[in-house]
Amino acid sequence: MQWLIQGVIPSATIGVIYGLPGSGKSSLLINYSEQILENFNSAYIIYIDADMPLEKINDFRISEIMKKYGTRFKYAGKAENNLSNIAQCLLKEIVQSQLDYPSRRYIIIQDSLSLITPKKNGFIDVEKLYKFEKQLRDNGGTVIIAHHLNKSSIFADTQKIEDYADYTYLIERNDFNSSILLKPKKASRYAIEAKAYRTNDRKIIEEIDFKMANICNSEVTFVNIILDLLLDGEMNQSEIMKYLKQISFFSKYSIGEKKVLFWLDKWSRDGKWFCEQRANEKNAKFYYRETEKLAKVPNNDKLGV
Repeated sequence: MQWLIQGVIPSATIGVIYGLPGSGKSSLLINYSEQILENFNSAYIIYIDADMPLEKINDFRISEIMKKYGTRFKYAGKAENNLSNIAQCLLKEIVQSQLDYPSRRYIIIQDSLSLITPKKNGFIDVEKLYKFEKQLRDNGGTVIIAHHLNKSSIFADTQKIEDYADYTYLIERNDFNSSILLKPKKASRYAIEAKAYRTNDRKIIEEIDFKMANICNSEVTFVNIILDLLLDGEMNQSEIMKYLKQISFFSKYSIGEKKVLFWLDKWSRDGKWFCEQRANEKNAKFYYRETEKLAKVPNNDKLGV
């Protein structure tokens, strides 16, 4: 097994990324498309788009990507009639292309599944679900599917969409951090990982630490303040609390001292910094960034000593 996107998209699989409208699914899939095309010269991506408004296509640089990668990136946009039938015919053609050109890596991106898959009585026809996608996977191709949660944050349409997939992710937007979070839901035998990305104007700027992105703005600010403090040397718990009061952290973010003490221990356990309780210092807790117990230098600069 080979990763197309390390820790996220294994090759020759069917994966589903689902979330609320506007959560960043299209932004993520466009970004992944560019990464795959850049890293694998044998990659051929067909982006079947049944969801993106026509006026938003330029925002996602579709034309620019098509021009750069030529026949290796094909974009199939909306059709007014018989969208599902057109999509199924296209999928069938791609399966045949994978058979005709086994040295190529065909990757299908479907956005969104509910508009592409045949329906029965108004719902996705489970008997036809992933019909051609499975054939492509069995011949070495890869399928990445975007799917919606409804307004109640419940999985839209049939649960079989997730059950029949090889892996699934929930995607969420964190407006506090201008980021999107990718949370593994079904992993099967694949070691998929949680990911987070900073965004700006529908574009993914960079990958960021998931744990940092998956918290509120006040906690992000707190962690960055403590990391900055400890760059100059160790500080004990009382000194940290005193400094936070000096900069009005508690009042600015409406955070209590108990919450701050919880965060200090939480991020110490997660390895952002280290904590040592010293009996010869009246059991005071000292925090520092060194990975080894070297001679510590007191950090008095921040306290005006």
